[in-house]
Amino acid sequence: MDNISIEDGNAIIANFMKLQIELMNYGAVYRYTDGEVYRPSELKYHTSWDWLMPVITKIKDLILNNHPYDISIDKVDVLNLYITASIETVWEQTVYFIQWYNSNKTT
Repeated sequence: MDNISIEDGNAIIANFMKLQIELMNYGAVYRYTDGEVYRPSELKYHTSWDWLMPVITKIKDLILNNHPYDISIDKVDVLNLYITASIETVWEQTVYFIQWYNSNKTT
């Protein structure tokens, strides 16, 4: 994977999860599902399983529900990481999958 920063990777995930983006006087923030607002540097997808697992669930649902996009089996490696990988590895593969998904979806 390209050398993507944690902040950029977390922003990719936040956009995939359709978090609301708000403009505050100190810059853009994301409104998370708990109602709190977070600056891009404060997103916790790379350190919190509580944040990352809903993303994995969304990806799994896309794949298992036979989404109309051509999601080939080599792109679902992120689902095979549950048991053996660190959160850092799962986060990285999640960002990779979302980048692939975003560049291949037709709508």
